[in-house]
Amino acid sequence: MGSGRSVVDLRLRMSTERGSMAALFEAFDAAGVALLGCFGVEDCPDTDHFFVEDADAAAAAATHARATEVGRSDVLVAPERGQRAVTELLRRLASNGVSIDMIATIADGRTVIGIHGDDLERAIAVAVSDRGSEEDGA
Repeated sequence: MGSGRSVVDLRLRMSTERGSMAALFEAFDAAGVALLGCFGVEDCPDTDHFFVEDADAAAAAATHARATEVGRSDVLVAPERGQRAVTELLRRLASNGVSIDMIATIADGRTVIGIHGDDLERAIAVAVSDRGSEEDGA
């Protein structure tokens, strides 16, 4: 994560007015919020995901753009880039009983992984552990 800060998936419900996304990005910029990545899903049109380090500042800025916070959660940032490294991490997470509920790539090429339930600390431990120390039965 470079700066040592955690990355947060801030989920916002946007205004349906034209220009609302531009207003949000302007509000983030004015507040000094670094937007690391974002995505929306057509099947879930009421919620967009914004990956930030300072969720409180981002949420405050979002209110100025008439967006409503729906939720937030810390996400795991894969320590290595590349499909093979992420595949190995996903397999290690699964082998250690960690379930994921979201995966996305952010602007700098890192992969962020939403962890289901209260398993974030375990997921972090798996991500930073030596690959040979897992108990995956292999």
